[in-house]
Amino acid sequence: MKDFQNLIIDITTDFFIRSNDFNGIPLSHFTSLEEQGLPKTEFYEVLSHLILNKQIVAMFDSHCVNPHILRIPPLEPAKQIELLKTNPYQICLYPTAEQVQSKKDLAEFNDRPFTKKLWLLEPHLTPFYFDLSVLEKYLHDARYSLKFNDYEGNIHVKEKHISQKEIVTKDYIYLQTFGTGYDENKNRVVVVYLRYLSKLSPKHQSYWLNHLCDKHCEINSDYHKATLYGASPINISVYSALLLEQKEINTICNLIGKPSLFRKTFEYERPEGFHLMLSPTKSNFYNFALLFDKIISDNLNKAFFERDIPSFSKKEHKDCTFERKYHGTLNLLENWLSKFYSIPNDPKAISELIRPFKELRKLRQAPAHSIINNEYDFKYAQMQDDLVTNVYDSLHILRVLFSRHPLAITYKTPKWSMDDRVVLY
Repeated sequence: MKDFQNLIIDITTDFFIRSNDFNGIPLSHFTSLEEQGLPKTEFYEVLSHLILNKQIVAMFDSHCVNPHILRIPPLEPAKQIELLKTNPYQICLYPTAEQVQSKKDLAEFNDRPFTKKLWLLEPHLTPFYFDLSVLEKYLHDARYSLKFNDYEGNIHVKEKHISQKEIVTKDYIYLQTFGTGYDENKNRVVVVYLRYLSKLSPKHQSYWLNHLCDKHCEINSDYHKATLYGASPINISVYSALLLEQKEINTICNLIGKPSLFRKTFEYERPEGFHLMLSPTKSNFYNFALLFDKIISDNLNKAFFERDIPSFSKKEHKDCTFERKYHGTLNLLENWLSKFYSIPNDPKAISELIRPFKELRKLRQAPAHSIINNEYDFKYAQMQDDLVTNVYDSLHILRVLFSRHPLAITYKTPKWSMDDRVVLY
């Protein structure tokens, strides 16, 4: 019986080493052992002995969906043995890390530490956590495309740099997916599953290894459920919701026969850089404010206000001449709202509604009029969170006000807005 135990271990180990994707061997591959004198009933006894002594691992489709790769940690040995008798579908066997090392020299993977972990039988969907600043390299290198929607994203080389052969193999990257998580202090971190890290070049694996977070971290629940179970996110990011609010406002404008309030909407393609702060610095905060103001104040359509309110005010001089002072977009919006949506019991309501937009405009102007010394402080991440949340709240109220127009009776409030699902990841 000892010979059959060793034979099963050898077959399992050799299959894993020769496989293309760190695959387990299907149980059906062992049917030939019956011809070698190992009946089916005894085969399961031998297998149970190996599992119990942690010399072999069994993965089941009832446990991990796809047992052909070690997606998640295996069940306890006793549970594996129980499922051997009851699981009617796919079962795959895996060797131990020690058995692989006895047959394959893994030194060649020393420059690919995450790939080496798969050879050592770490589950493919083991999450690794990194400082959020790990993404900045790809954000600021024009050769790369970084897509980030606040709870998940991806990184790849832009097509033109591939087609023109402007990027060498060591610099190439295709990170299929990454997500967000939180460290023990509730600071945001990046989470990447081992499977995707293992496919990076040695240069990129080394870079990510140097940004590993050394604190206890937890994965964002929406990203966890989406990647492990294929579930749609329960929540919607405040960044996404903010851009959708602009689209909804323009929809209402169309219903009431007005030009769009916003010249452009971004519901299909986010402006590059409009996401959570990757590194909490003063410079990043002001750069974000500049971009954000372009999305809000600079994006207001002056044609919306025509025929409703004057676009300028007159200033009389001592010599009886007049000077026209044209209103900025925020003043136009405030004047228009004050004319059509005055609230007698709350005379400051309109100015409070506009206040976050004006604060954003003021932040945008700060670096234009003075030299800003950069500094690193987590307070800037919180400042950006507050800024985005306040502007979103104002946009949301603005959309509700517009929806009360008599001609907007057919407008339907989007479900995501009614279910209180807008969150700051």
